[in-house]
Amino acid sequence: MKIRLKAAGLLMMAAALHANDIVVYSTGHVPSGGRDSNYQILSDSTGLFSGSGPAIVVTTPSFGWGSSPSGQWIGPAPDQSNTTRAGTCCVGATKYQTTFSLAGLDPSTAVITMAALADNFFDIYLNGVHVYSPVVQMYASPITIVLKTGFISGTNTLEFDVANQGGPGGLNISISGTAAAAQPATTQVTPLSLNFNGFVGGENPPSQTIAIVAATGGSSSFTFALDSGTSGTTAPAWLLAGPLQSQATPGRILASVDLTKAPPAAGSYNARLLVSFAGNSTPTVIPVTLVLATAPQKLSVSPTSLRFNKANLEQVILVQNSGGGGPIGIGAGAPGSAIISSVKLSAPQTPTLIRVTVNPVSPGAYRDQVSLGSKTLLQGPSSAVVPVSYYVPPAGPLLGVDQTGFRFLVRQGTGTSLSQTVRVLNLGDVGSTLNWTARLVAGNDFLRSAQPPEPQHRRNRDCSR
Repeated sequence: MKIRLKAAGLLMMAAALHANDIVVYSTGHVPSGGRDSNYQILSDSTGLFSGSGPAIVVTTPSFGWGSSPSGQWIGPAPDQSNTTRAGTCCVGATKYQTTFSLAGLDPSTAVITMAALADNFFDIYLNGVHVYSPVVQMYASPITIVLKTGFISGTNTLEFDVANQGGPGGLNISISGTAAAAQPATTQVTPLSLNFNGFVGGENPPSQTIAIVAATGGSSSFTFALDSGTSGTTAPAWLLAGPLQSQATPGRILASVDLTKAPPAAGSYNARLLVSFAGNSTPTVIPVTLVLATAPQKLSVSPTSLRFNKANLEQVILVQNSGGGGPIGIGAGAPGSAIISSVKLSAPQTPTLIRVTVNPVSPGAYRDQVSLGSKTLLQGPSSAVVPVSYYVPPAGPLLGVDQTGFRFLVRQGTGTSLSQTVRVLNLGDVGSTLNWTARLVAGNDFLRSAQPPEPQHRRNRDCSR
């Protein structure tokens, strides 16, 4: 069936979802007295069936049994007459199981309908989960049972645990089902373009990530490829890409640029990253642009200052060329320093790491600096200075706090604000005791403080504001 929609002069057509029949079998679809391989007996405690195997189609039913529209009675034995099955006979349980497939169908739309009889009654398990309990005796007339949840993709199992209270026993099921066809996964790729900027001879720009998710329909596998902007071209040497996870949604692709393999001239260079999904022959095209500019070499350092304490005697400085013109040769040191014991470079040119180590010293506050120099800058020598501070507290406790200020936002006339907390810390020697007090020195007309009721000599304390 098709639905026609007209909006602003545009005629659109959408196919309605079609319910497909589930291939599932009623009981007894074999000659009388034969074996029904669609229904397996898993176990039997009535004494009429040994082991496990196909159920048996009943040839002589009990005179009180009813019928279902398309099912026949099956049981652990073909003879279930009242004359041969006295009321004290055959007490026990028989477990029957049938299977059906939802391959190519959407499990969330599946519906199974049954007209069911059993002597005496049964419990139903769908994929191992209990979904039905009996409410009345079930052998005289069929009971309608509808299942709408609990289905899974692929093979599903239905188990009928039939309890016999004595005499004849069996199962009679008329069954049918429908489900909508499974829809292919709808995928989303973000971002839909990548832009990299850099300098000729400079350092690589940051990598970028492409996120790939399935909006509907579950997971979908994908592949990707690179080219130089048109179909059939090879990937440019400067563009690299690789998966961060398995190549199935949700997944990510990391794209990066290697400027050592980029063209030597300033300009704009194009490429493409193509993401293809299983079952879809048209890839998602992600344009990639690299813009190169010329610039002189420029020394940059991070962090721009270092702060040491007695628990942190070593830190690292990252030195880079944030301009162009190729790597910068680097020298670094702290000549004559009383606190800096070593300055070591991981490489003699950018990008490089400088590892700075300080000496354990007596209590006090110290200041120094690490000097960086270059002899290869196109515009003459350049240098950078990284200030160093080093504080060693005296032995014993040292007062510290984890907040240096608060900001409250309250609408007038709406009562008090939410409280905020400052934690009082002992940053001194392990095992030392810190005694402290707290009070408001200003703002008594609108602030209220509360100290905890415990003694104020523990290592850490809260003071609520």
